Amino acid sequence: MTRLAETLSTFYAALKHFSTDKASMSVIDEVMGAIQNNFEKLSPCIKPLLKPTLGPGQLSGLHC
Repeated sequence: MTRLAETLSTFYAALKHFSTDKASMSVIDEVMGAIQNNFEKLSPCIKPLLKPTLGPGQLSGLHC
C-alpha cells in the first residue's frame, strides 16, 4: 500500500470515527470521493516530486 493510500485510509477512518449519523456519513463519502478523484488526476504530477533524487531545475518540466 502506498503512503498516499495509507494517508487517505487514515483520514477516512478518522472522519468515520467522528461522524454522528447516516447523513454525516453520506457527506464524508462524497468528500472522500472528491479527494480521491483529484488525487488520481494529480498523481502523475505528484509522483516525480516524491522522488528523493530530483535536483535543482528538474521541476521546470512538470505541467499540471
